[in-house]
Amino acid sequence: MITFEQVTKRVSGVTVLRDISLEIPTGELVVLAGPSGCGKTTTLKLVNRLIAPTSGRVLIDGKNIASQDVIALRKSIGYVTQHTGLFDHLTVRGNITVVPAIALLPATEQEKRMELALEQLGLPGGDFVGRYPYQLSPLEKQRLCIARALASDPEILLMDDPFAGLSAADRSDMQDELVTLQAKSGKTVVFITSVIEEAIKIADKLCVMNEGSVAQYAKPEEILKAPANDFVAAYIGRNRIFERPEEIRARDIMLTRPVITGPEVPMLKSIEKMRLSKVDSLLVTDEENNFLGIVKAEHIHHCDNKDLAVLSVMREAKTTAAPDENILQLLAKFRQYKVNAIPVVEEDKLIGLITNSTVVTTLSQQSIELEEVEEF
Repeated sequence: MITFEQVTKRVSGVTVLRDISLEIPTGELVVLAGPSGCGKTTTLKLVNRLIAPTSGRVLIDGKNIASQDVIALRKSIGYVTQHTGLFDHLTVRGNITVVPAIALLPATEQEKRMELALEQLGLPGGDFVGRYPYQLSPLEKQRLCIARALASDPEILLMDDPFAGLSAADRSDMQDELVTLQAKSGKTVVFITSVIEEAIKIADKLCVMNEGSVAQYAKPEEILKAPANDFVAAYIGRNRIFERPEEIRARDIMLTRPVITGPEVPMLKSIEKMRLSKVDSLLVTDEENNFLGIVKAEHIHHCDNKDLAVLSVMREAKTTAAPDENILQLLAKFRQYKVNAIPVVEEDKLIGLITNSTVVTTLSQQSIELEEVEEF
């Protein structure tokens, strides 16, 4: 857990942060959001001591970081900015293994960590690891930045607006991948953005900041439902749901081409399909597209004979949705069944997939009084 205790920061007589007190739970993705100059980056840099507080304390797992060795502290914390943070004179391999090399890990361990980081970020191996940053696309550079941070296996990952330089499509993909990666790894992630839609989409908890202070800190849906003050209401966009939410149907917002596999496909091939598609589960359908169930990477991992068909480890879906179910019914199912995605099925046929982030983002981008949708 990261704890800020009445932290204030002054620079040249100007108060940049004012009495910041908040707790970032272990294993959660917490987003600091707010307009330019509100203190987001300063708050982030307090965690790895790139900046020291004027007063107050920052603690990690109950220990004051001011008393810790700063080099050891920074080695234990991943730090990701936009791709300008890469070392241009190092290859992909050199960038990823720079921290493990400094830590004097054996070459075999460095290689192992590099390969894992590449896999986690969907980056190829082979000749790719010999390329230099100037030979990479913006998206590949950003993936490399995150891979480098993960190679040291940090418990905490600090991310300073890392997706700002990407196209809208690439940015959306990276948001989805980060949510999946964080959920699988259980790492504590502190993420900065000034884009409220991004914050709402990815955050477990959202800290809205204004003029160096915490304006509100809660789950995104709680902030959408009950903004703490006029600033928060204006920043998130007052009244952000459709006037008639019951008119938003599953068919309107579902993914129409979810990643699928057949029941007789070997588990090894299904794992490879997950890797290439950057997902951790597949929907199982037969030749007539009848929906049969779900196979997850963890199900395959626990099976000794991976030459068997996925049918051997397939599970029934906890719930499904009909295409005409409205967004409030979908949200209720996400809460009841505690799932991240719901298959959309019509007459036993799979026609789409609804993700929790899609529902929350849709709600955040529209406009009615949230009091109208309090009862799910």
